[in-house]
Amino acid sequence: MINPAITGLFNPAALKAMYDTNMTCAVGDNSRADLQMDNFYLGTFTTVDYNGFDGIFLIPRFATNVYYNTATPSVNMQLYNDRYGPQGSQSVFSTNHTMDMLLDSEASANFRHMAFFRHDPFMFHQCNLHHFFYSYKGGPTKSWSLVELWIQSVIDKYATFLNFPLIGVKQQDLRDVYFARREREFCGLSGSISVVPGTSAGSATWDKITVSSTGSCRPAITGVSSCGSTGDCTVESYATDKTLWTGMTAGVSKQITVNKPW
Repeated sequence: MINPAITGLFNPAALKAMYDTNMTCAVGDNSRADLQMDNFYLGTFTTVDYNGFDGIFLIPRFATNVYYNTATPSVNMQLYNDRYGPQGSQSVFSTNHTMDMLLDSEASANFRHMAFFRHDPFMFHQCNLHHFFYSYKGGPTKSWSLVELWIQSVIDKYATFLNFPLIGVKQQDLRDVYFARREREFCGLSGSISVVPGTSAGSATWDKITVSSTGSCRPAITGVSSCGSTGDCTVESYATDKTLWTGMTAGVSKQITVNKPW
């Protein structure tokens, strides 16, 4: 659920109506002080004391400087410079900015979020999809929308530093991503590594990773490329990175044997 102007997230009747119709998840707004979360990686739930109703899960969401009521670079930059330009209401810059300058700033700011593995979605609006002709950073003039320019600038910045693939998650699937993370966070996980030299494989050195938990969850073990005889296990490949995911039962330890190098 997306609440226009976020008003519904502090309206008990609106939240109850959402819950009663099985809408149990909504996006927030990281730019608002009243929607700041203790841990953006985990999301949060509405409460009676704070929101007027318990139990709606809130996904953190980033605002951008592509505004909800703009369809072209000229209009967007007029609003931007009216706020942040030399004569702006919140003057920050000594000269008015161009669209390319704004895109550079947006790319730097939002690459940092991506590099920190934030899953927060970004805000855009219907009029941002309007197409116009534009020369992006001196390139050929062609058809763009404000959303496409923003995405292209962020991807260009990302590709400057990282060659890992970018994986998008549909908004309706984000709840599961955050819930799995919350499950791991509150699972009481602990782990240890023991070295066992000399095995039936000869003189190779083997590591045994022991994982324990006080709850049921599915933790991730990075750098492990084979499940061996672990059971209930999958290995995820992300570029050159390998991550082993395994199911844990409350109070039951699991031992994973890996051959070095990982």
